[in-house]
Amino acid sequence: MSQNSRIEGKSFIGHFNASHFFYGEGLREELHGHNYIMTFKLKTRTSNTLALGLISNLRILIDNLNNKVIVAGDSRSAIPVCMEESTKVLLPDGTFYEFPKKDCYLIAGPSSSAECISKHAFDQVKDVLNEDWIKATVIISEIYEQQDAIFRVKRWNDENRTS
Repeated sequence: MSQNSRIEGKSFIGHFNASHFFYGEGLREELHGHNYIMTFKLKTRTSNTLALGLISNLRILIDNLNNKVIVAGDSRSAIPVCMEESTKVLLPDGTFYEFPKKDCYLIAGPSSSAECISKHAFDQVKDVLNEDWIKATVIISEIYEQQDAIFRVKRWNDENRTS
């Protein structure tokens, strides 16, 4: 289990190292890595702490992301093909990346940007949130950079409804 995380009130903070690349129309960014911080904040009606199931799932997610190549599963320009022992990412110019399957982490989304990683993180844990939650925020930051990618979601219920 990851030693790269801590809890502060209703916030989970985890650290992971990962690589990624971008490939799109007019853009090619070679494979490179970052040291990331993921902060998961939860606003609830009554609870003052994060549920143990949520904390456990977030720690597993950090462990799964750590030291991996993050590959976008829904990219139109860099198509991942999962094979028995490896993952190939096919590029439109005929070139490809090939990684050992165990070294890849496939996310749903059009790219492996911090924004897509933050949405993926929420999607991975949303099913363990209890009925008490009102708002969740996932922040992915690159250590040493002054930029955060933030994904926020409010829970829809009858109290949000307007006439």
